[in-house]
Amino acid sequence: MLNSITPFCCDHCPCDGNSFNLEDYMPGYLFQGAISAAPKTKPPNRYCPTWEHHELDHQLIAWVEYEHAQDSCSVFRAPYNILSQAQHDLLVHTQISAITAPSSITKILDETSEWEGEWAEKLYKIIRDYQTI
Repeated sequence: MLNSITPFCCDHCPCDGNSFNLEDYMPGYLFQGAISAAPKTKPPNRYCPTWEHHELDHQLIAWVEYEHAQDSCSVFRAPYNILSQAQHDLLVHTQISAITAPSSITKILDETSEWEGEWAEKLYKIIRDYQTI
């Protein structure tokens, strides 16, 4: 209810000043609650610093080329089916400490268990060897 401080709610209405209800003229109710704080944002992704991932980048490119050359299905399976460029970039920029097992690679890349069985262990070995350098 909108209370008026004048004897009338407007200049052309002979009412008592308290009968005007703004919600009668709106499609819904007026907000009467407290204003909440801004929504919480998720923490930023933690990426590997640029200077750290050049060697891993080269190792992953070489690995994909090698695996594709050795793959008996290489005629039917393109290198990006092993590791796409987007997945490659994601792995290179991910903090090495976040990769603790082959299953963590599968989770980071959002891949299937079939892909994990074929490629995750080999990728993990490359990353683990790179981590010890």
